[in-house]
Amino acid sequence: GGRLFPLRTRGAGHNCLLNAASLGLWGVQDRDLLLRCAVCDTMTGKPSGVKLRERWESELGRSNFADFGFALSDEQYEKEWKEELNRILAPDVSLGPVHVMALAQVLRRPLIVYAQSFVIGGSGEAIDKDRLGGIYLPLMWPADKCCKVPLPMAFTFAAKDVCGHFSALVSVEGPRQEDPPRLPLSRGGQALSIKFRSEADPSSAELLSSYLNLLPMANPPAPAADGESAEIELTHTAVMCTGLTATGPRRLLDSYARKQKFSSRMQKVLLSVILSILAVSWWMGWWP
Repeated sequence: GGRLFPLRTRGAGHNCLLNAASLGLWGVQDRDLLLRCAVCDTMTGKPSGVKLRERWESELGRSNFADFGFALSDEQYEKEWKEELNRILAPDVSLGPVHVMALAQVLRRPLIVYAQSFVIGGSGEAIDKDRLGGIYLPLMWPADKCCKVPLPMAFTFAAKDVCGHFSALVSVEGPRQEDPPRLPLSRGGQALSIKFRSEADPSSAELLSSYLNLLPMANPPAPAADGESAEIELTHTAVMCTGLTATGPRRLLDSYARKQKFSSRMQKVLLSVILSILAVSWWMGWWP
């Protein structure tokens, strides 16, 4: 499918997720925090925030039970969710998996994050397994309302960078125009997991076929000894476009920006009206 090349992405450990997405889509950084505001609105709004939290609780519950063998209490879920909201509200704080998932809903587009197998601590040792790498689908939208061309990103750790860093990944066209760049859905022979799935979701094969344009590999793995076929992530790749895209997501964010400007104007008008009422009240002697 061709090589992927990382783009230099600013904001290491802070706004690098949104900068990487903006670079991959339009070739510019998210300097005005437009994407960050959109993600924040998705996480705090209704019903999007409620639906996202349900998927986040399921994901966190599965992960916590697998790692530690016990379930979290409602109070613990509430505390953890508030911390995730605080992270997106502060522009200088690093973001995590739930923010990547929210971004996929904002863009209505799959995001594929390729990450290291382990989290590297400040002294260079492995301190935890990777929890960011995987496939983030816009599961809160019908598949026919979404772009099926995934946006790839890399998530890496440096020895002195305990926050990690997102980078945009780009490809180049193949030798023939009919050969589109392809993205692997596996890493090191292991299928990339679909993040934030719910029990009501279809199978992995159905989800990937619905939200991605898939092509079979030229040399897929052979069936297992028992005749069982390999997972779809190991036998197919996702078609990736080259160049910058400025259609669906661009219109979506333009609409969001217009809404924000309208909201700002309305706030100014409302403030002006309140100040006028207070001034008239004072002039008429209605205040004690």
